[in-house]
Amino acid sequence: RANFRSTPEVLAAAGRILGRSPQPAVRPSGEDPTVTVCDGASEAATLARAVRQRHRPGSSWRRQAVLARTNAQLDPLRKALVRQNIPVATVAGGSLLRQPEIAAVLEAWRPGASLTFCAADARQRLGEPADAGSGPQKSTAPDTPEARANIEAFLEFAEDHLSLDPDSTVDAFVTALRADSRLTPSSDGVDLMTFHAAKGLEWPVVHLVGLEDGFVPIAHARTTAARAEERRLLHVAVTRAEQELHVLWCDRRDLGGQTVEREPSRWLEAIASAADHGPGAVDHRAAIARARQELRARQDR
Repeated sequence: RANFRSTPEVLAAAGRILGRSPQPAVRPSGEDPTVTVCDGASEAATLARAVRQRHRPGSSWRRQAVLARTNAQLDPLRKALVRQNIPVATVAGGSLLRQPEIAAVLEAWRPGASLTFCAADARQRLGEPADAGSGPQKSTAPDTPEARANIEAFLEFAEDHLSLDPDSTVDAFVTALRADSRLTPSSDGVDLMTFHAAKGLEWPVVHLVGLEDGFVPIAHARTTAARAEERRLLHVAVTRAEQELHVLWCDRRDLGGQTVEREPSRWLEAIASAADHGPGAVDHRAAIARARQELRARQDR
């Protein structure tokens, strides 16, 4: 069955991920996929540069999407885009205030209470240093990385607000937060969401971020069936691209306060091999092999 959405190059990558022949493409040939390796510290800035480089003057920012496997990966990417004056239209999961863990925090905070006191208590309950002792926050610590990332982002907003209004109450902060442009989607901005949230959508240019083992496949996908589902999910993410597919992975990240060496996703080479054809093509597979050699050399030191 012919595919009307994507170029032959994107479909070649998608087919190799599943170990199948690519679907016939109706679209004409386009650009090869690209694969970029960096480290976790430079990931967000590298992404922001790539997004800006592919923005055509006078065109909509919504031609591009940034997709990641988990919600926890999205906030630092959003911040990097905003710092580069790149508008963000959509963040998967909707408004931060609608997240259940944030609703639980706000439910425990009295509207007229001191924001300084409440925010410090919430920080303490996250296991981070705080200036205040026990307080009104009664919810337990978040039990998922996504929930923790959401609460940390929420507390960053609270601390930003306190830098402008040290005597703020909780209700004044919430009112300001609802009007904060950082939480108000732009009518013309880059879409930023998870692989799951992207199902059924499409963009001319798609950036896939974090294609490493641990994210793709996700670390808790330990069974054959779970890994097969992860592979299908990556296939979905790849085929959201109509014309251009750009992939980014990190060979090391700071996780849990430690620098951790990372391996590329087991399916990254399938995308890279789809790009390695034709005169002048970049040998992405060789680049991945070199990154693996450098990783092993660092581990042997």
